[in-house]
Amino acid sequence: MVELKPTLVSADYSAPSGTGAGALYLKRKRAQKLADATPIVLLHGSTLPGSAVFDLQLDGLSWMDDLASTGRDVWCLDLSGYGRSDKPVPRRLADGTEVPVTDTEEALADLATCISYVLSESEADQIDLVGWSWGATISAAFCSRPPHAVRSLILYAPQWLRDTPSPMVTPGAMEKGYREVDPEKLVDRWFKGLKPAIQAEVKSKGWPMALIASLAACDLESQVIQAPNGTIKDIGRYWMAGKPFYDPGNITIPTLVIVGSDDQDTPPAQGQAIHARLGAQSKTFVEILDGTHFMLLEPSRVELFNAVRAFLAVPE
Repeated sequence: MVELKPTLVSADYSAPSGTGAGALYLKRKRAQKLADATPIVLLHGSTLPGSAVFDLQLDGLSWMDDLASTGRDVWCLDLSGYGRSDKPVPRRLADGTEVPVTDTEEALADLATCISYVLSESEADQIDLVGWSWGATISAAFCSRPPHAVRSLILYAPQWLRDTPSPMVTPGAMEKGYREVDPEKLVDRWFKGLKPAIQAEVKSKGWPMALIASLAACDLESQVIQAPNGTIKDIGRYWMAGKPFYDPGNITIPTLVIVGSDDQDTPPAQGQAIHARLGAQSKTFVEILDGTHFMLLEPSRVELFNAVRAFLAVPE
């Protein structure tokens, strides 16, 4: 018997940002025939907007496609200053420096607005929340502050306390609202963690060029990515300073922590530290062989997708 793939439909939405600084871009993808299941929200990290990566077609499949094909109602957003969302004007101080845009507290406000919007549009009572990297920090912090409407939490490549400096934390980043990221240099950063054979496979498939094209579509007027520096400020004042932004012990809902074995940005030990501190009775840790921080763009994304789907398939 041939298994027919469900027909997927997508739509774009706009919602007020949590801080009142313009509008947020939200994307929705779902099967025409929805299952009676909790909606899913995907939250991006500190550099790549959700609209550029979560629905990026690689070999004809995106992460949103994979989740929506199970009958789920899947959403992603671009936080304020990222991708297709409005870009707040940085506040300028008397000495001429700027306040970094969209720190974690401000991102939490955006996430709260997004979740309220999704619940209203989906006519649901709860969501499942998936956060990647800094998005995992925001998601975990949100779930550590009940009450909330999150049924289960997935922390993909989460950050935790650092015992080494971050190359992203520079005096210049602390004095500007935004930073510019060259897409090709971003690919170079990604490839530093990939084994040569996997690099060759990814290149042969054209996946790096697909990512660059997706990023260009988010900002047609620029050859670089403009990313807010609020997250960089928070790396310095929290994660490099030995001060966790949130307490994992306050997270009591079912939680999956999933990491790549070759992640150089947030090594597996950081995810293990979070998992050990979770207050949830139901918690799972998964390490995916050969995956890096960017494994949603790598062959190991198959294992990532499968693990997330299996976790979310637990009966409600």
